[in-house]
Amino acid sequence: MKKIAILSVLFLLAFSLFAQRKPEITIEQYYHIQRGGVWFNSMGRNFHPITMGEKKTEAMAIYNSLNEPLILTCDPLPKGFSLKFEHDTIPAKTESKIFVTLDTKKYGKYGPQLDYFYVRSSEPNRHPYRLLMTPNVQEDFSALTEKELEKAPVASFDKTVSAFDTLPQMSVHKDSFLLTNKGKSDLYIRNVRAGCGCTHTKTSQDTIRPGEVAELSFEYRTLRKKGAQDSRITIVTNDPKTPQITLHIKGEVVIEEEEK
Repeated sequence: MKKIAILSVLFLLAFSLFAQRKPEITIEQYYHIQRGGVWFNSMGRNFHPITMGEKKTEAMAIYNSLNEPLILTCDPLPKGFSLKFEHDTIPAKTESKIFVTLDTKKYGKYGPQLDYFYVRSSEPNRHPYRLLMTPNVQEDFSALTEKELEKAPVASFDKTVSAFDTLPQMSVHKDSFLLTNKGKSDLYIRNVRAGCGCTHTKTSQDTIRPGEVAELSFEYRTLRKKGAQDSRITIVTNDPKTPQITLHIKGEVVIEEEEK
């Protein structure tokens, strides 16, 4: 237990050094995101690179610009995340850090993700700070042998672009992509993630046997967009050669008066 504790401390120190401000950079330059009395160097982390099964910690540097001590607290975290403050109470005019750890086993999600949580401060009349976490969790295929790679699934789409030419605002473009497993073992769809809330997707099945075809249907809503569009859908599978494939929905959204 003592060894684990020592390793944990060393791990946090390593990240502390990594996030350290260089002497030639002023506090105002380094902490360029200023939210009242709390200044941030960044308000998010991506944990890149990270693979499923890995546990990784990253640091966010903060500065208490107030003339009095500051206490930070955290709202409930998303599944798989944990948080530690370098200082329980940050003295006035002092730099500190927030350590955020992602345990991908507990997280359980593959591919590009977007999660967030809120940190609150003791500064009066101050809204909580939203911190964004954008990991892209990869599957680790490094242990596969040549024979296993030969028998691996192979993801193949009939197309990677769905073009709608021109559409007016507040309309819907419906289409589908066909995904064939051209490999020799089952293909698993780990995750389907649309690039924005304007695109809704649905898969006919999540497990595709060799030779089978699955349909990925979608509805793309133009809303109040205008001009050239390139909305993306990311598909994450257990294909070791191309575990992530990006599909595109392209076209131009025009205002109805412009169409006339």
